[in-house]
Amino acid sequence: MLEIKVEEKGIFPLLRLAGRFDGFGASVADKEFSRLAAQHAEPFWMLDFAEVEFLSSAGIRSLVVAAKRVKSKGGDLFFFGLNPDVMAVLEMAGLLRIFRAAGGEEEAYEQIQKASGVSPAALWRAPSGLDYLIKDAGAAAQVSHLDIWGEATQAPSADCALISVRLSELGFSFGVGGFGGDRAQAAEALGLMITANCFAGVIPADGNNLPDFIAAKKPDETPLFIISGASLAGAPQKMAELPAQKPTTFEILKNDLRAYCDAVGAANLPLGFILLAEVPEVAGAYYAHSADLKAGRLKSVALPERGVFLIVGTIPESGKTPPDALRAVGAFFKDAAMPDVGDDPAEIALHEFIGEGPEQILYPAEESKILRARIWLYPLQSIRPAAQKRLQIEWVNPPCGADIPDEWDMIIRRLYEGSSRVLLKKLSGGFTATTFSAVSCDAEGRRMLPTVCKIGSLANIGSEENACRNYVQKYILNNGAVILGSASQGRWAGITYNFLGVSGPESRLVWLREHFMSRPIEEFLPLFDRLFTNILKPWYGQPRWEPLRLFAEHTPSAILFPRLLEHAVSEMGVSLDEKNIDFPELKTTLPNPYYVLKHIYPMRAEEQTLWYSGITHGDLNLQNVLLDERENIYVIDFSETALRNIVSDFARLEAIMLIELPRMESGDDLQPLLEYAQGLLRQQSLSDEPAFDYRGGDPMVKKCHAVIRRLRHYADVTTLFETSMIPYWMALLQWTLPVASYIGIHDLRKRLALCISALACRNIL
Repeated sequence: MLEIKVEEKGIFPLLRLAGRFDGFGASVADKEFSRLAAQHAEPFWMLDFAEVEFLSSAGIRSLVVAAKRVKSKGGDLFFFGLNPDVMAVLEMAGLLRIFRAAGGEEEAYEQIQKASGVSPAALWRAPSGLDYLIKDAGAAAQVSHLDIWGEATQAPSADCALISVRLSELGFSFGVGGFGGDRAQAAEALGLMITANCFAGVIPADGNNLPDFIAAKKPDETPLFIISGASLAGAPQKMAELPAQKPTTFEILKNDLRAYCDAVGAANLPLGFILLAEVPEVAGAYYAHSADLKAGRLKSVALPERGVFLIVGTIPESGKTPPDALRAVGAFFKDAAMPDVGDDPAEIALHEFIGEGPEQILYPAEESKILRARIWLYPLQSIRPAAQKRLQIEWVNPPCGADIPDEWDMIIRRLYEGSSRVLLKKLSGGFTATTFSAVSCDAEGRRMLPTVCKIGSLANIGSEENACRNYVQKYILNNGAVILGSASQGRWAGITYNFLGVSGPESRLVWLREHFMSRPIEEFLPLFDRLFTNILKPWYGQPRWEPLRLFAEHTPSAILFPRLLEHAVSEMGVSLDEKNIDFPELKTTLPNPYYVLKHIYPMRAEEQTLWYSGITHGDLNLQNVLLDERENIYVIDFSETALRNIVSDFARLEAIMLIELPRMESGDDLQPLLEYAQGLLRQQSLSDEPAFDYRGGDPMVKKCHAVIRRLRHYADVTTLFETSMIPYWMALLQWTLPVASYIGIHDLRKRLALCISALACRNIL
């Protein structure tokens, strides 16, 4: 009868055979070989034949089957202790050319080490008696840290503030957190959390305790919200492999790893680790209810099921006990097979079992059984607040007060990744998006080139990027915004601009509006001329004569002003069904522009007019043009840039000069402005000189009028001296009608806008 005793030689299985290796012995060997192949990852085996009395053909067949099994996994069989009779049988069968035979145990051990590539120095026998295969993980010189999120050194509490963080920032981490589109959603499903590169799992403390998970294709865009946690920063320095030998426990494995690091000079450093283990069962604890989370009360659980256990955690310095929150969290994957993972732990998240989701997430119990494992070790040079490595964002006069949307925070972190600090100052203007000047510093604190950051809807930023590609980079690159990057999160998106002419970090960018407000008109007009004649000439200098649907093109946007007609009634007291409005200030009756918008615009939407079209900015104003200290001019904000009525930008700027900039403190300011507007809108031809019928005392009006004269002249030149004013009035209406919906604007300015709109409608109709 054949007896087989399995031992370990280093990390290699050593089978000591004794007795008759005949037909019955072959059946015993087949079962033992099959069991060993299933439980032991190492495919190189040593077979001791010193006590084998007889070998038959059935025994040879059993050895051939075993050899094929291990060779299919890249391994081999190594024989030693062959007596002359057994040697003769193998020689007669011609199998000594297939099997490897050695003169003794140590010779066989040397051969198997050489064949497997395992050097004696890589094998380490732990105090527990287990043998580990340990090697460099390819980052021996890299420093590792443990980054602390929230108050991870204390017991987690549901009362703690949630931290918005991206999955890519966490890498391999553990703690307490939740999934959701915002903080409120995440707060409803908080619980134990583990992340592994592009995988994250949470077991909500909601009473149901059904693990949730994310397998993210874009971890940089995947938000999580955490109360507290710890993440491994840097790369592992060592990788330890525990082959199948005999079942051990999680506690013994941690003690062995601590002992190894103590032996190699890392005794004073805490350890971070990633453990991927094959387990016959799993045990641990989690928070079952939100009240348990708040009280730090755990519920124990044991699952008598086989699978793979992924654990991320820390091991303290020898003789120290870590806080509970800094121990470890594991994700158990039921019925999963131990994957073939390379030296990079990031490969873990690429395996199929991760995508199928965990059966359980818990604090692993010390007595949890482990059959075999692969461990990545991080000797931690420091335990530091995660805020030290994160981009420091400083908002100056934030548009949303203190409640910056989480999506904005994540967008800024992606746009300025690689910077250590960014100062964001909101720039005035911007209806469809919010624009900031941005001053950022690199990791060493050096200031980088100033940029402009814009955050808006996905559609708005998408339009901007498309317009920059199609209309800016091809025509006005040197004086337009160069897109450095874009990012999106949820329904928001952001974009960063730079400018080719900016000379360095100390460059100061200011709006064209600041120059208009602070400088004499004689100094301002040359700047204004350069904008149109030098920079935007490639747009306006190539008009195309074609049919245009002016009423459809210049209908105020339903996206920007969805309640415009409603506001005309509530804010201006205008009836939508009365054809005319009395203007006693002018002693006249004019067409009701909101009646025209409601009734006439739809009727004439398909009406075509032959006119010039070309590329226009779409929202050109004094706060979409920037100048540096050398008076280089840069145009930004191209979300509305498209082909349209070529005079649109000029009329847009005229609306600003007429309504937004003149003084409006009382009715005494309104009356002369109405008379002035009436004179301006009498112009019958683009070539006519705009009238200046102003009897008020505001010097700003004269300044604005000088700009309006320029605008009418640009329109005349751009249209190759076509004289019709109708397309100009249509474009003007597109920006005067929506004043009814402007928030915070004086009622007198709304009255002025109403009158200008009415005068334009009289000219058109």
